[in-house]
Amino acid sequence: MPGYTNKLVHTFDAPGTYQILCMELCGIAHHDMINEFDVTEAAQ
Repeated sequence: MPGYTNKLVHTFDAPGTYQILCMELCGIAHHDMINEFDVTEAAQ
């Protein structure tokens, strides 16, 4: 949705690469909106 930001807070059990999918039915090619991000260990 233009101008709107969804926020999600999640605590991961382990570092790794995780895939995320679009969570809003936003329009054409909604099903193709896939991305990934890396979770690393917290700095000590």
